[in-house]
Amino acid sequence: RFEGRQQRPQTIVGTMAELRKAEQTLAEICDNYEKIQCDERSHGRLPQLTKKLIAIETTTTDGPQQTNKNDDDRMTSYADMFEKLLYIQKQLADTASSTDRFRKRMGEKDTVTGNPRYGAKTQTRVSQLLALFEELDHILSLLFGRDGEISEALLNDLKTKVKKERAEAEERARLEALTEKQRLERIAREEREKIESQKRAKEEAKQEIERQRQERYRQQQEAIEAERRVRLESERVDREWVSTITKGSEGVEEQLSILFESTKKDIATQKNAVKALHVIFSQICSRPEEPNFRRIRRNHPKFTEDIGRHAGGKEFLIAAGFEVGEIDGVPSFISREPNLESDMDKWSAWFDLLKASLQILEEQIKRR
Repeated sequence: RFEGRQQRPQTIVGTMAELRKAEQTLAEICDNYEKIQCDERSHGRLPQLTKKLIAIETTTTDGPQQTNKNDDDRMTSYADMFEKLLYIQKQLADTASSTDRFRKRMGEKDTVTGNPRYGAKTQTRVSQLLALFEELDHILSLLFGRDGEISEALLNDLKTKVKKERAEAEERARLEALTEKQRLERIAREEREKIESQKRAKEEAKQEIERQRQERYRQQQEAIEAERRVRLESERVDREWVSTITKGSEGVEEQLSILFESTKKDIATQKNAVKALHVIFSQICSRPEEPNFRRIRRNHPKFTEDIGRHAGGKEFLIAAGFEVGEIDGVPSFISREPNLESDMDKWSAWFDLLKASLQILEEQIKRR
């Protein structure tokens, strides 16, 4: 009996720990059940809980009690509701052995004192525990049946809703996949269009460059052609002009007379023109091999001022054997020296005309 009294405190401590554990388990079951009951998917079909635990100690001798991981679970479908109910059923089944022991001990008395095994406060807590367990057991028996199987009506309802949820989820997934496919196709199409647009832009730029090149070429050709026509026309005019001038000493005297006539009102200008012609022919006769003395630019300001602007001035050169031509693209009067070795007679005739022209100029200078 002494040993029994020494062991009794340890037994009480074990009983209270077991009671706290059972209370916490039932409180968790109640919380889970009320979450299901309050969910809009239940449509008020689940029975209401009327029993509550007045006070639950949330700490143990080992420290704070950890919250079950399912406390934070949120139901997102009927399938979740079904799984939650199954979890509650398992929790309650795991608690049955503990509640059976508490129910048995409620009727027992202490073998030494003859008093009830539990004190008044503990009896109240155990009574609340048993009442809540019985109500939960009754509710679950309505839902699952006494054999632990879920009722056919609820099962069919949940199956229907789960099937509907799955169909809706599949449809959402299909629509999302379709939307994603369309998005990817749109991106691919936009990328293709962008590439095609860039290709077209490059091709158009290439074509524009080619068009501009061809246009420049056309303009160049037109300019060349226009220049050629101008040159040909100028050559034609020059040929006709040259053809009207008598060549040789007779022509030289004739053009010199025309020059004197055109400048008779300005003796200084007349003398200057004759002097300029004398310089040209003097240089050529003194050094006939020097080509620079035999080339006179038609548009040279000095030539135009002294000789070219007067009637008979340019014509004098033509009569004396000068030709109209170009030197490096510049229109000029040119006295072409024949090849002395290959045609001595022609060279002599050319040089004799130059000397004769110089002599005519010198004679006219002496007379005036």
